[in-house]
Amino acid sequence: MQIPPLIESFKSKGYYAIIGNGTKSCRIFIREEGSKDAFPIVLVHGVPSSSFMYRGMLEPLAAAGFRAITFDFPGMGLSEKPSNRDYSWSSQKRSMLELMDVLELDEMHLVIHDIGGPIASMFAAENKERVKSITILNTLLKVNNFQKPFPMWTFTIPYLNNLFIAMATPLTMHLGIKQKGVHDSS
Repeated sequence: MQIPPLIESFKSKGYYAIIGNGTKSCRIFIREEGSKDAFPIVLVHGVPSSSFMYRGMLEPLAAAGFRAITFDFPGMGLSEKPSNRDYSWSSQKRSMLELMDVLELDEMHLVIHDIGGPIASMFAAENKERVKSITILNTLLKVNNFQKPFPMWTFTIPYLNNLFIAMATPLTMHLGIKQKGVHDSS
């Protein structure tokens, strides 16, 4: 399957890291800009979006002296989509912890969006010494009364959740984003 040029360009500037081991391993797509010695800002996407949404923020943050990092959660964007993986919020939080360990990030600022908010908030609550600050973008934090919108139900139905993840290819994500009115080709 051919990846649209805009997404291929984004992908070509990134790299992959492995989290987990054995049959529980997963290739995670990472894109970053800035010096490895600069203070890291980790940009966390929502569901079912990807790190691609932050493409216009990486270079300006690096130019301001930060190490700007974004990644795709397992099952999203350009990351691997194993059919045997748990895609619950708590599992994604564990994946985030593993990735922050792989990246050797002892401290960071988080920028959280959409469903990445509850996931990254759980990460922050369990890693207070690492998370120095948080910027909240269009997310929910009061999750006790959260009612899943229809598209999220697909993640709770056995077999249908894996079908949805398998269909979340770069091409379908590109078409979905374009369908919702994002026509920026940068």
